[in-house]
Amino acid sequence: MNASEARKKMRELQARLGELTELWMERAPLLDASLYEHRIRCGKPTCRCADGDYRHAMWCISFVQDGKSRTRVVQEPIRARVRELTERYRALRQGRRELAGLVEELLRCADVLQEARCRQGRKDYARLAQKAKSRRKGGDGR
Repeated sequence: MNASEARKKMRELQARLGELTELWMERAPLLDASLYEHRIRCGKPTCRCADGDYRHAMWCISFVQDGKSRTRVVQEPIRARVRELTERYRALRQGRRELAGLVEELLRCADVLQEARCRQGRKDYARLAQKAKSRRKGGDGR
């Protein structure tokens, strides 16, 4: 990647970075848990789940509290809201992964630009040093 391509890429990354930043600027609450459907046998001997493959469906959330994994059943009346909260959290985590990749790419572009500018600086220095050297030898340097 040359300096021109690095500048162009950096501008694109900067725009995406601004979009991603909005995920953290929102004030909507998040729930750092996973919502999933779990199928179980209820344990009643007369239930249809006692024989065969049938299992009762129940929705649960799984989360970590005080360093321990916890699971709780989510009742029907609040399931939609819990799903919204957990999906928002998942989107934020995905955004964080993308953000990490953007930062790595921004740093690669920054390294390319730094090297290009340093090469130019070394050329400028060499030209200035040559000019100064010719002045010391009696040249007028013009």
